[in-house]
Parts: sequence; structure tokens; C-alpha cells
Amino acid sequence: MTSTFFGVLSCTMNNLSSLGARLFSGLTDLTTLHLDNNSLSSLPDGIFSGLTELTTLKLARNTVDPLPITISLESIASGLFRAKAHTGAPFGMVLPLQVVNGTIDASSIEIPQGSIESNNLTVSRTAGTTTAVTVDIGRLPDLPPDDSGYALVKSTEPATGSHCGTTRRDNLSNCVDTIPEGNSDTYTAVLTSQPTANVTVTVTVPSGSDASVSPSPLTFTADTWNASQAVTVTTQADTDDMDDTVTLSHGVSGGNYQGVTAENVTVTISETDVSTNNRPFFTSADIFDVKENETEVGTVVATDADARDYITGYEITSGAAQKLF
Repeated sequence: MTSTFFGVLSCTMNNLSSLGARLFSGLTDLTTLHLDNNSLSSLPDGIFSGLTELTTLKLARNTVDPLPITISLESIASGLFRAKAHTGAPFGMVLPLQVVNGTIDASSIEIPQGSIESNNLTVSRTAGTTTAVTVDIGRLPDLPPDDSGYALVKSTEPATGSHCGTTRRDNLSNCVDTIPEGNSDTYTAVLTSQPTANVTVTVTVPSGSDASVSPSPLTFTADTWNASQAVTVTTQADTDDMDDTVTLSHGVSGGNYQGVTAENVTVTISETDVSTNNRPFFTSADIFDVKENETEVGTVVATDADARDYITGYEITSGAAQKLF
């Protein structure tokens, strides 16, 4: 039965098995929502987006009870993280944070009621280390006393600085990622407002570079605009011993996103086949005893073939000629 009364919407006992992501769009004055006693097994992303006045949410006695609401952290750029409630936050959530190998500018982060994402959080790597900073959510908040039938669930993966994410209005934020050659990594793209028509994001890889992407293009619709899509970057091995940098550009078209300028994503391809750059050495002797006006020949052999130049030095340790050098 469905009924509405002064900010109250009851959809209890309607045998609902799914909900449209935009079902409650525009109901900004909604205070009480009953979806209990149905056949729901999941909640779509963005279902509670914009419900800023909600005080009571009933979801008990569905096929899955409690229904999960995923809370996650996403790396959106170098040194920037953001918390996300994938359904939209049914109440204001203050999330404690834990950081490894770095420092953060706050001990917690808030996702406002009716919002999908928090503001950005700045994270700094511990000085003198190259290990990726990892940020995770601590204990999740309890549900409001009048809510029931759902549970907050942390994403299984903490946010880490080695993965790049994007959640900005211009679709992509500047992101620097290091991928060893012959490996893959991902970054994500998502819109932060509903488009008026399908939006296409095309990823372009410079010609001749040692990288490829998949998939491209990405398509966002009015129903999937707030669902992040992953782009996988795969790097190829080359014959040199130098790191390479590839800049991925993004073309955006469609609806009210036509002409939006998306920032580039920069990927560093790190070399994996370089051995330690050892000193070359003399194969005959380390020290030569050369008599005056005579010649002694020694052969220098490099201990690793890494295509890097090594300038060897020499030293005269005794005799009258020592002062000439």
C-alpha cells in the first residue's frame, strides 16, 4: 500500500523487488519513508540523494534484512581523498579516519544528509618514504533511533594513494599514478550532477606510447550518472631502462556536459628491467705498477648492461708524477 501525508511516504507491503535510482528525486521535504515488508535485496546508488529532511527510514522485513549501504573512501587526486555513501546518506554521517604512512588534516570526515560525497580531505605522505599512504574508515556510526532495516557497510578496500579516483563536476581530476611496465591499474570517472542527455567521455592515449586503456568511450545516462566507471590502464614493456610518462586526455560530449573541459590523467610507467648500477671494474688488476716512460694496459668491464654511462676515474698514489695530477 502506498500513501503520502505531510512529508510521509509509505510504500510498505507493495511487493517491491527493485527501486529506480531517481524514484524519490525532488521530494526534498520528505521526512518519513517506509519501504518495509517488501522484496528488496539491494538499494540503487543515489536513491536517497537530495533527501535532506529525512528523519525516519524503515526498511525492515525485506528479502535482505538488513539492506546494506556501502560507505567508502576514494582517492580523487594526488593527496586528496573523499568519503562516499553510494546510496546517498540517509542521515548526516561523521566518519572517523585511520591513516597509515601519512598524516591527515582532520580526524574525521562528514557526508551531509542527502549527499553522496563528502568534501575533499588532504593527506600527506610521511617524510622520507615512498610507500603509498593508506586511509581507512574507523567505526561506522549507529543508525538514528527511528531507522531500521539497513546497515552501514565499509568498502572492502581502503583508499590508497597508488590508485587514482575522480569525482568532480568536470568528470576527471588531475591524477598522477605510477604503474610498472607490463602491469595494469585503474582510475575512475563519474558525473556529479544529472545530465540532460547521455554523456560520453572518450579517453585518448598519445600515439606511440607504451600504454593502452579500456574501456573507451564511457557512457553516462540520466540513471547511471552517479555510478563510478573504472578505466584500466595497461602498460607495455620496452627495451630502454628509463621511466616514461604518458598523459591521458579526455573528450566530453553530450547534454549539459557538452564542451566541458576534463583534466588530464598522468601516468608514470616505471622501468622494471634495470639491475643495480654497479661500478665497472678492471679484470686484470685493480692497481697497476707502471714504470716511468712505460705503458700498462688494463681492461675495464661493466658489471651490468643497463645502457647508462659510467665515468671511471684514476689515481696516481706515488712517484714524482703524482704531483702533476
